[in-house]
Amino acid sequence: MQKTANNIRKSNELRTISLLLLLSALIYTVYILNNRQNVAPQRSQAVSNADSCEANFTAVASPSPTPPKITRTPTPPTVGCINLGIDEYSQGNCSNIISIKLSPVKELNILDTLYCNQQGICDAEGMDNTGQTAYLVANKNSPAIYRLKVNPTPSPPTLTKVGKLSKKYEGLSFRPGDNHATTVWGGARDNTIYKITYRTTGSTEEPKAQVSNDIKSITWNNAGTFLYVSTGNNLLRYKYKADGSLTQDCPNGVCFNKSLPGKTDGMDMTTDGYIVGGYESGNDIVFYFCNPLSDPNKCAVASSQRVSLTNYNQALQKLSPSCSNALDNLDGFTWLCGKSPM
Repeated sequence: MQKTANNIRKSNELRTISLLLLLSALIYTVYILNNRQNVAPQRSQAVSNADSCEANFTAVASPSPTPPKITRTPTPPTVGCINLGIDEYSQGNCSNIISIKLSPVKELNILDTLYCNQQGICDAEGMDNTGQTAYLVANKNSPAIYRLKVNPTPSPPTLTKVGKLSKKYEGLSFRPGDNHATTVWGGARDNTIYKITYRTTGSTEEPKAQVSNDIKSITWNNAGTFLYVSTGNNLLRYKYKADGSLTQDCPNGVCFNKSLPGKTDGMDMTTDGYIVGGYESGNDIVFYFCNPLSDPNKCAVASSQRVSLTNYNQALQKLSPSCSNALDNLDGFTWLCGKSPM
């Protein structure tokens, strides 16, 4: 009986120990699981920080390269091209069409001499170009506009009558934006600026503005918004409006009126906005390039070139029939060489 009681007591002790062991295992398992949950966020944060550092490092170590600055070289003016002019003699009833070269050598040459009693083209004055085609005005006898085609030497230029006129003109200029096949502007001897729709049967000459002094030459700016007028030694300006009218440019009541470098009967506009003209000085003719905007009182000369008249005058003296012994004046001029040769 005593033995049976001992066995029962031992069996109960074993059960108690087993329960304690099982309880200890459960407690340990819960402890381990709790520790893992606490560690996991820290590890994730560490990885996140590492990724952030790596990203920052990459951005600093590989910056976008700065592209090199490109400096463009301006296009130089055309070298060796030929401009055209008129040297007119009223007393000799003749006009010389001349070629003018400023680089690489400076030359004035006679392309042709027009005699009133031969060609019937007299008193040539105003001149301009559209593209590489030149036009001039002849005033005496039957005033008209002629298209001028320069031929290879020794052939003289070809002149084709394109417009019959009723008035006499000193200046001629094509306005950018107009139809040059039919329209040109003229500065007449009655001190009026006309818009001319030219036709061989008879042109329409519409008065646009009155000038207080004698008109010697005219030229439009490259935008077709202002017409410059030479009165000899002074430069005036007229504003073209959207309705097609033309008024003297007088901002704040003060009219544009600037001095020119010399007496200018022939002038034109370069493609970079300089007025180019020529005047006689001693045994030379001076071609100037002036900025009409930079100085309040004058057309400021940016550059100029002197061309000797010795060879030209010698060629004049050999003409038959005689025309003149020396250059009288640059009565008309058109610039065909693009930019100014600065």
